[in-house]
Amino acid sequence: MAAKPAPDDFEIEEMSGVRLGTWIRLIALAGVAALLFYLVEWPELLFYLGCLLAFGASGVAQHLLRRSSVHRSWHKYGFVLLDVALLTLTITVSNPLADNPYPPQMDLRIHNFIYVFLIVSAVAFSYSIRLVLWTGLSIALCWSLAFAWYLSLPDTVIEDAAFEALDPQARLALMLDPHFIDVGVAVQDLAVTLIVTMAIGGLVWRSRRIALRQARLVRERTNLGRFFSPRIAEELARHDDPFGAVRRQPVAVLFCDVVGFTGLAEALAPDQVIALLQEVHKRIEEAVFAHDGTLDKYLGDGAMATFGTPRKGPCDALNALAAAHAMQGSMAAWNVERQTRGEAPVRLSVAIHHGEVVLGDVGSERRLEFAVVGDVVNVASRLEELTRPLDADIVISLDCAEAARAEDPAAAERLLAPFETTDAQQIRGRVGDIEVLVLRRS
Repeated sequence: MAAKPAPDDFEIEEMSGVRLGTWIRLIALAGVAALLFYLVEWPELLFYLGCLLAFGASGVAQHLLRRSSVHRSWHKYGFVLLDVALLTLTITVSNPLADNPYPPQMDLRIHNFIYVFLIVSAVAFSYSIRLVLWTGLSIALCWSLAFAWYLSLPDTVIEDAAFEALDPQARLALMLDPHFIDVGVAVQDLAVTLIVTMAIGGLVWRSRRIALRQARLVRERTNLGRFFSPRIAEELARHDDPFGAVRRQPVAVLFCDVVGFTGLAEALAPDQVIALLQEVHKRIEEAVFAHDGTLDKYLGDGAMATFGTPRKGPCDALNALAAAHAMQGSMAAWNVERQTRGEAPVRLSVAIHHGEVVLGDVGSERRLEFAVVGDVVNVASRLEELTRPLDADIVISLDCAEAARAEDPAAAERLLAPFETTDAQQIRGRVGDIEVLVLRRS
């Protein structure tokens, strides 16, 4: 048997609307009951209280059925038709507990028809335009049948050609006849109800579109927040084309990785391995986002981050350096906690390179990904590998250091003070050496 698909966000909102509509129905019925205690005498009141209980039971049954596994989409339409039919019967059927019931035609003069708007208003909380319009059709159907029944009564008096020929006094006398039905007023009531129902349907349609648009914006902003700092995500969310066209621009690329992760993982249970990765990733993410970086991707026990994407900033190289220091500071604080618990320390290696990259969407139409590609990315990855033989916590290229100095010399010197120069390094897969600075392992 196929699994039932999980409800989407709007279906959840519809179910919440049904629940709210049920409570509103019960509150409205309680208000009507209080009004009936004032308007209707005993024991005639019992008939109408019974009808109110039936309305309440219908609403509760609909809510409970909506939450059950046997619920089907057509059930809500059936309940609306049931409610309208029940209200129509309540209006048209003479109260059997009344001592001297009026002729049935008198029911049309009491204006009980206005109670149909309670049903329409309750249905509006479903956020379903189809259900609102179906409510209007149900009212038209049930009320037309009821009106046809009134017209079929042998003692019913209506306006006709003879009525138009009467003098005003005779017309008034005929209109005061308890068996008289004003067809025009009845049609007017039904027409106004249908117009109001369509207006409410339009309002529901509009509200639904706004809610869907807002949900989409929230989802898009949430997705942006997975990769960008909150400030950048907020800025990107305000633009129709946040990533722009394919282009080249200078970017600082950072790679980081847990040193000796395989050995650590072998000594841990599977859930402990995942917990360790989550903690490492959280600290990496916090450092990247705190310095306006972009978390490009997680790479197993490491990550790739960029600074200056999707838009170039005034201090991208400086931000990358500051983020690297923040990562190591966060890891050092965590290792103190781990050592107090008798756990092995976790060492993180970080490398940064700065230069021109290519930015753009890559992939197929089914799955696009905003990518940063180019030699700078490859070099940054290779620099991270050099942290082991160089026994360094952070390795940066001279290009990165010079870019930071160009952005803010004073700030750059503070961040570069712990670094020391070393011999030019050979990068695997690249012709020529590259000059680097290293922050030795503490």
